[in-house]
Amino acid sequence: MFGVIKSVKEEIGRFVREYYRFIFAGVLIGTLTYLLLMAGELVNNYDGIWHPSNFVAGNWEIALGRPFERYLDRARFGVVSSVLNSCMVFIFIAAADALILDRFENKDRFSAFLFLLLTIACPITGELLSYYYLAVNYECAFFLSVLAFVVIPGKPARGAVLWGRAALGGLILAFSMSFYQAYIGVTCVLFVSFVMKLLKEDAKKEQLLRYAGAAFLSIAFGGIFYLGIVKVMLLRAGTALASYKGADSVSLPAIAMGFPASIVNCYRQFIDFVFINRFDTRLEFSAVMAILTAVCALLSVAFETWRLFKRNKSGACIFAALVLIMPVAACAVVIIAVGNTVTGLMAMGILIGFLMILLLSEPGGPNRKIYTVALCVAAWFMLHQVQNDQVAMKEGMNATRVLTEDVIGDLFENGYPTAADTVAFVGRAAENPRFVQSGAFGMANEYAQFGKWSTDPRNNRATWYGITTKLCGTFINLCPDDIYAELIDSDRVAGMPVYPEKGSIAVIDGIMVVKVSDLYR
Repeated sequence: MFGVIKSVKEEIGRFVREYYRFIFAGVLIGTLTYLLLMAGELVNNYDGIWHPSNFVAGNWEIALGRPFERYLDRARFGVVSSVLNSCMVFIFIAAADALILDRFENKDRFSAFLFLLLTIACPITGELLSYYYLAVNYECAFFLSVLAFVVIPGKPARGAVLWGRAALGGLILAFSMSFYQAYIGVTCVLFVSFVMKLLKEDAKKEQLLRYAGAAFLSIAFGGIFYLGIVKVMLLRAGTALASYKGADSVSLPAIAMGFPASIVNCYRQFIDFVFINRFDTRLEFSAVMAILTAVCALLSVAFETWRLFKRNKSGACIFAALVLIMPVAACAVVIIAVGNTVTGLMAMGILIGFLMILLLSEPGGPNRKIYTVALCVAAWFMLHQVQNDQVAMKEGMNATRVLTEDVIGDLFENGYPTAADTVAFVGRAAENPRFVQSGAFGMANEYAQFGKWSTDPRNNRATWYGITTKLCGTFINLCPDDIYAELIDSDRVAGMPVYPEKGSIAVIDGIMVVKVSDLYR
């Protein structure tokens, strides 16, 4: 026991000595890339503005199958700080990247820098940071998903040691999923990539089978441990899984029944993210960038397969099969949540899959050089996309604030709170004629188009509450959700003109209604 502890301590010491500069570089890159977001406390178009200063996860997060979020929130005292939380995210990303590079024995500094840049300066991380009240939780899940892969050694021992390692990896994976489930795709991609690495190194059949078995057991144990944790936490909280994103339908029978369709869905989601959504880039020529990256990735794996085929035909066939399995591994979360889609936050597994191709290519080989150029082009696009998204968020939040301040001034001129003690903002800011949508706003991802939030009654109310308090520093007593739902179905609201026209503010059934736009349901 003491020998194991000493060995682990020495390994951690070695890792810190070798990679502390790399982690510091990650924080520096992240800070420079997201300085506008951090300084302006910019938030996304979804629910980023709902918790502007303090947040501790509760029963809702447990109902979503993320029971450990509340404990990390409490460890940070629930403080919502864009600067501190963002820096913690950069540390988690850089540390996870360092673990991957260390396990794959990458000695090329430029490849390491490119790996770091693409995982930090990408729209996936940009969207994550725009939820800065929960960004640390999600990035902790990413780090743990990588750690679950790392604890399985390249040459797993037999018997109890193998079972112990697999159980430990499964437990760490369960912890990762208890913060955020989507990063299971990262773990699966890393396991598949490492088997490919072993094939390139002409590992013996026994070693390949032992490692693949340990990886499979680790994922299986992770799923079992995770379901157990969720069941216990749901019982403790006295709640049930929510229907949101199909959380309540997750079960072993449902996964088994939907498995064939889920495999097809994995490939569909992979293709959509790469070619339709173009790695979440909206800039000019981004479609060309996506095609270039995908083609160079295929050429690189084809070259590596051919090199392996010349000395090991069976190994090359397995290598090619694993390449075909990679999209399924990257989108593994849609196998768990049957019929789900892969959104920006859930796509880190896909991005890591493309980066693994770089690490699996032969150092100094022509395919590695070509693919490195393709990834540099992709990094250039992604860096500018996250800058554009930040500009769009800033402009959208400013436009919304100015519009809301004008509305609040007119509310008081119309007798609030004497004429009516509650207010209903009908519609969203982005469709108002006074809201300016710039070129940056048009090229931004949906999360960055602040002003186009959900028109659902509960979401609409929560967003307007955040806007009036965070952006305007004013408390406006908003009407309850159920009353708002009745209002937006009434003919009187439908007949009202849009603000700032005369009649756009009116008292209806004792509620002061402001019609901000015609799109409100």
